[in-house]
Amino acid sequence: MNLAITALSDDELVVQLATWSGRVAAGETVVLQLLGELDARDAWAQTGVLSCAHWAAWKLGLTLTTAREKVRVARALRDLPLLTERMLEGRVSYAQTRAITRVATPADEAEWVELARHTTAAQLEKTTRGVDRCRQDPTPEHEQPESASVSWGDDGYLLLQLRISPAHAPGVLARLEDARAAEQHDRDRLYADLAADLAAVGRSRGSVRAPVRRAVRLSRTGLPRAAGAPRPVRPAQHR
Repeated sequence: MNLAITALSDDELVVQLATWSGRVAAGETVVLQLLGELDARDAWAQTGVLSCAHWAAWKLGLTLTTAREKVRVARALRDLPLLTERMLEGRVSYAQTRAITRVATPADEAEWVELARHTTAAQLEKTTRGVDRCRQDPTPEHEQPESASVSWGDDGYLLLQLRISPAHAPGVLARLEDARAAEQHDRDRLYADLAADLAAVGRSRGSVRAPVRRAVRLSRTGLPRAAGAPRPVRPAQHR
């Protein structure tokens, strides 16, 4: 069909894109069905190639990586009739089908097809990868070991990375918040004392008084360091 694309209105352009995308999905489904049957019959082996994927790469003009993925999807679709039907109807794209076939079984196929109606291919891809990862590594997250690593950044700042279990995370976060609040409290008190000293000098109205001096220790961030706080450790200089 030769479309006069430039003559289409914006609305017509959108309709044509959706229509042809559905047709492409339907045509892709037929290709996958044929490829799945070819694989099941081992008909590709008559030509002496190494695998069905190699045959598809050779005959269909695909890269070997793409061919392997198509063969995987084609094999999976043989056991997923509902997904195959929705592809033929143009309701599910190949990208969505590729994601679904990683995890779907005949028992939960309908749920995945329904999910595809309400998600983009990218969202579905992310979901199925997460499910696949959980199935491959069923160890609960809280049973994996906690860890901590310490390093120094190029700017001299301390970098601390923690892996904390969900059960311990609230306590760790609470301690960090307590430390932050205590530092802010000390900083606010120091600023208040400085302001009071300056106000006292102003009230002297010219009377001779010794200048007010207050030792202010600055942290490496340039902010006043709380009394009693340890000095920051500088990273070792390598020569």
